[in-house]
Amino acid sequence: MENNDILYQAAKIFEEIKSYKIEILIGRKDHAEVFTIVFEDSDFHHLAGLHKLTDIV
Repeated sequence: MENNDILYQAAKIFEEIKSYKIEILIGRKDHAEVFTIVFEDSDFHHLAGLHKLTDIV
Protein backbone atom coordinates (compact mmCIF):
# COMPACT_ATOMS: atom_id res chain seq x y z
CA MET A 1 0.00 0.00 0.00
CA GLU A 2 1.43 3.34 -1.06
CA ASN A 3 1.17 6.29 1.30
CA ASN A 4 0.52 9.58 -0.53
CA ASP A 5 0.85 11.74 2.58
CA ILE A 6 3.49 14.37 1.77
CA LEU A 7 4.84 14.54 5.33
CA TYR A 8 5.19 10.75 5.45
CA GLN A 9 7.06 10.82 2.13
CA ALA A 10 9.37 13.57 3.40
CA ALA A 11 10.14 11.57 6.55
CA LYS A 12 10.85 8.46 4.53
CA ILE A 13 13.27 10.31 2.24
CA PHE A 14 14.90 11.99 5.24
CA GLU A 15 15.58 8.57 6.77
CA GLU A 16 17.54 7.74 3.63
CA ILE A 17 19.60 10.94 3.51
CA LYS A 18 20.57 10.62 7.18
CA SER A 19 23.16 8.10 6.03
CA TYR A 20 24.73 10.61 3.60
CA LYS A 21 27.88 12.54 4.32
CA ILE A 22 28.43 15.30 1.78
CA GLU A 23 31.86 16.87 1.53
CA ILE A 24 32.32 20.03 -0.52
CA LEU A 25 35.81 21.16 -1.40
CA ILE A 26 36.17 24.85 -2.16
CA GLY A 27 39.55 26.16 -3.10
CA ARG A 28 41.51 28.76 -4.92
CA LYS A 29 45.22 28.87 -5.61
CA ASP A 30 47.00 27.56 -2.50
CA HIS A 31 44.07 27.55 -0.10
CA ALA A 32 41.23 25.05 0.21
CA GLU A 33 38.40 24.46 2.66
CA VAL A 34 36.30 21.35 3.09
CA PHE A 35 32.70 21.70 4.23
CA THR A 36 30.93 18.60 5.52
CA ILE A 37 27.16 18.27 5.55
CA VAL A 38 25.46 15.58 7.65
CA PHE A 39 21.81 15.19 8.55
CA GLU A 40 20.61 14.44 12.08
CA ASP A 41 17.12 13.74 13.46
CA SER A 42 16.91 17.25 14.87
CA ASP A 43 17.25 18.70 11.33
CA PHE A 44 14.05 17.14 9.96
CA HIS A 45 11.59 19.80 11.09
CA HIS A 46 13.69 22.49 9.38
CA LEU A 47 14.16 20.58 6.14
CA ALA A 48 10.45 19.74 6.01
CA GLY A 49 9.51 23.38 6.65
CA LEU A 50 7.67 22.58 9.88
CA HIS A 51 9.38 25.53 11.60
CA LYS A 52 7.38 27.82 9.28
CA LEU A 53 3.99 26.61 10.53
CA THR A 54 2.18 29.32 12.45
CA ASP A 55 -1.15 27.66 13.21
CA ILE A 56 0.14 25.11 15.76
CA VAL A 57 2.33 25.51 18.83
